[in-house]
Amino acid sequence: GMQDALVVANRVREEMLKSFAEGGAGIGLSAGVGTFLSPPLDEQVPMDQADRLMYEAKRAGKNRIVDREFP
Repeated sequence: GMQDALVVANRVREEMLKSFAEGGAGIGLSAGVGTFLSPPLDEQVPMDQADRLMYEAKRAGKNRIVDREFP
């Protein structure tokens, strides 16, 4: 579900930011996380939705995770 997906995404984000900082890099991470109430028929749909959400995160100020649940 969405809560589990966000826990994992935030852990990945935190560890990546920590690793970047330890290496001296000032890099952020923007990501999109989508969950579906029922599986989409087209396997490209989840990738497209995650991509859109990632760009939404970047437009909202970068270095964040945007999540959405889809029917």
